[in-house]
Amino acid sequence: MNQTFVEPPSLSDEILCDTFGRLLASSASILFLDYDGTLAPFQVDRDLAFPYPGVREVLSDICRSGKTRVVMVSGRACEDVERLLGIPDRLEIWGSHGLVRQDVSGVTHRVDLSPKTLAGLAEGGAKLRERGFGEQIEEKPGCLAFHWRGFEDASGMEKAGRSILSPLAAGGGLSLHSFDGGLEVRAPQASKGHAVRTVLSEMGSNAVAAYLGDDVTDEDAFLALGERGLSLLVRNECRKSAAHAWIQPPEELLEFLSGWRRSIGMKGDV
Repeated sequence: MNQTFVEPPSLSDEILCDTFGRLLASSASILFLDYDGTLAPFQVDRDLAFPYPGVREVLSDICRSGKTRVVMVSGRACEDVERLLGIPDRLEIWGSHGLVRQDVSGVTHRVDLSPKTLAGLAEGGAKLRERGFGEQIEEKPGCLAFHWRGFEDASGMEKAGRSILSPLAAGGGLSLHSFDGGLEVRAPQASKGHAVRTVLSEMGSNAVAAYLGDDVTDEDAFLALGERGLSLLVRNECRKSAAHAWIQPPEELLEFLSGWRRSIGMKGDV
């Protein structure tokens, strides 16, 4: 990703009013949402990464309105996002960085992966287990993640992970990526940007859109959205990004989601 990023400014009232004003006047809208670090705080135990208080309620209202297409875009497996988010409404989920798509009816569509890709991912998992990292790996369709969040020797684990995964990526047609708290090899087709481009192509050009994400894995989605909508970096500390603006969770996150809810005619307070 050969892009020059800058630190985005804090979300201004002007941008917010413009977005919600267009939302009031529009008959179609899309809300793209990353999960970890965006809707939920990071946890060492990834099975305990539940949403910030209030997120479930406001998202449930937005889904029930029928006026916004809510699309989760995550590196996690679809079933993990659904379980942790824990809202009664079915919503669209793109898991494994866009390799798996689960529609609102629960039907799953997967990208076909080559035998070479599958063999490379399996070899990476086996080699990490041989080094004693079995508890720190996460195997998903088309992706293998190695987590070191919460470990004292994170730098040593990163060095070991790169020594194992870099050669596999180079020789196995995989792509190697850093993320907040780990390292991941993926099938070359894996891209959150692909999810965004696909959904945008299915909606009219006048649909109001926003993408909320926190990690470097969301940058290709920010770029894919471009000027078609508002991209928001959701983090406690700002960093260089392609996002249009920056907000801090959980307060500013909930303020934005609540404003979106009001703008589509749904009442409620978080």
